[in-house]
Amino acid sequence: ADDITIGDILRTTEGNIAPVSCLETDTNTCSRAAECLTLPFWQGLYKVINEYLDTTTLADLLANKCENAMDMSLYI
Repeated sequence: ADDITIGDILRTTEGNIAPVSCLETDTNTCSRAAECLTLPFWQGLYKVINEYLDTTTLADLLANKCENAMDMSLYI
């Protein structure tokens, strides 16, 4: 559990977790990528998502030690 990240689990069960389809592969093949005003935003979001998911392990989740996660007790 210490070596399994939440990112590993999600990518295995859900496939690619890119926020937009043009980031689903290593090479962006979108013909409008050079002119896309929102691409840097999506790239940044994708980076943050991956960093968060890849630094949280299954052991962290089970021990309820997700330091950056919202306190869900506020919603119960």
